[in-house]
Amino acid sequence: MFYHGIMLDEHHELHNREMHISGKFVLCHDDQIHDQIKLDDREKQIVELLREEADLMRKEMAERLECSDSTIKRTLQSMVEKGAIKRIGSNKKGEWIILEGK
Repeated sequence: MFYHGIMLDEHHELHNREMHISGKFVLCHDDQIHDQIKLDDREKQIVELLREEADLMRKEMAERLECSDSTIKRTLQSMVEKGAIKRIGSNKKGEWIILEGK
């Protein structure tokens, strides 16, 4: 379809503008994120888990950190609001990106 659009000068709207790329998305070093964005101990533990496995599910995080799924959900939301992490992709197939602190 892409080449067809180029050859015949057709215009098709792109519906999925994000490409899924597997792998770890780490954009800064540990010290940068911890110094520039104030993270509590649980948030730091989550950062470490995500460095090991970017597509880790909340349930698995809760098991590893020995807390509830709702606690992980609240903590992840807090980290998103602080600008420490961002979700790319769907809830089932997506991955977390650890962002550089601002």
